[in-house]
Amino acid sequence: MSNGYEFTGRIKTIGPTQSFGANNFLKREIVVCDENARFPQDVAFSFVKDRCSVLDAFHEGDLVKISFDIRGREYNGRHFVDLSGWRIERADSAPGGGAAAQPQSAGYAPPASQPAYAQPAPAPIEDAAPDNLPF
Repeated sequence: MSNGYEFTGRIKTIGPTQSFGANNFLKREIVVCDENARFPQDVAFSFVKDRCSVLDAFHEGDLVKISFDIRGREYNGRHFVDLSGWRIERADSAPGGGAAAQPQSAGYAPPASQPAYAQPAPAPIEDAAPDNLPF
């Protein structure tokens, strides 16, 4: 499991806070567009519980950086993936360097030693001998 990811883009929509179940579980979605990609992508992130209120400080069109985790689950034989945001901050050069809307939660921090997007390099193909092929 990863220790967190980051995504930077411009806010396209911010949804209303929704309440689910008898315990009033709160969830709020935000859609962010990565305009700098070769093929721009709209990506939806979910903020839950007390994190719903951090989105009140942002508006459509704001350039933001979202820290998030990837969550997966199975329900009735189908698998679902959710991008669960836990921190959002302004990414543009606002006065003061862009203050975070909410400090990151205590007891959880992605590792500072390597970027969240770093993955191990694949083994070179030329190292594989023809006798070791799986087919």
